[in-house]
Amino acid sequence: MKNLELYKDLVATGAVVTPQEIGQGDNGTAFGAGKIAMMEEGNWTYPVQQEQYKTDFTVLPMLSYEGKQGGMIFTVGWGEYVNSKVKPLANAWLKYVTSEKVMEQYIKTTGTLPSRPDVAEAAKLTDNADLNVHLEANDYSTVWQDGTTLPTVNTSYQNFVGKAMKGETSLKAAMTQADDQANAAIEKSK
Repeated sequence: MKNLELYKDLVATGAVVTPQEIGQGDNGTAFGAGKIAMMEEGNWTYPVQQEQYKTDFTVLPMLSYEGKQGGMIFTVGWGEYVNSKVKPLANAWLKYVTSEKVMEQYIKTTGTLPSRPDVAEAAKLTDNADLNVHLEANDYSTVWQDGTTLPTVNTSYQNFVGKAMKGETSLKAAMTQADDQANAAIEKSK
């Protein structure tokens, strides 16, 4: 609640905006177009800023709050559908996209950090000061994954926290409503 109060105060001053509030599609587009001075984003926007927008920027570690550094990280994985009717093709695809050559190409074009240490080493990610900031964030970030319910929880909070930021409801009421909605949806899905 204390952190959200700080954020709400920043929103009230106009210091914080969503990309949509300034006619942009996402944080990276708003930053690349010069509409905002700072964004909190992940490594995936790195090649877009460099190649599409030619942005002059520096990647910094997440700011600390009350002396503690934090951030959120998530992973994306490939998997084979258990009931796949084309298992040999699925296996071939997984071998292809997780191969050293393709993974290295993928990280260079998308900014995604590799899951294979040998690929990270071959790509010399630690030699890139900007990408190294993202790598070091693994030491203090919270994993933004929790089974299959995270999208439900995220949606519930999006449904209510925005109303609190606009002053339509209190933060406490918004958080309670989000909790209730998420828990009800999770329970219904069991």
